[in-house]
Amino acid sequence: PPPVIIVPTEQVNLQATKTASGSTFCPGSQGSFTLVIRNLGPYNATNVVLADALPAPLVHFGAVFITGYPASCYWREQLLTCYI
Repeated sequence: PPPVIIVPTEQVNLQATKTASGSTFCPGSQGSFTLVIRNLGPYNATNVVLADALPAPLVHFGAVFITGYPASCYWREQLLTCYI
């Protein structure tokens, strides 16, 4: 998968991982990506923006957001942006 970009606004130790439901996606099939962001400390992370681009020619059909903190996530064309 393509890299995930994290833009922290404070000095924190964040880790992001992205996994795909398969190594290839065939035309007309469905697949999924899972994004996980962890704060490895030692400080609380605030005002974090997580951005991830969906690789072309894949098309976004829907998303489920499960977070341990309040987050606002938006899709715009091929880009997912979450404000955490």
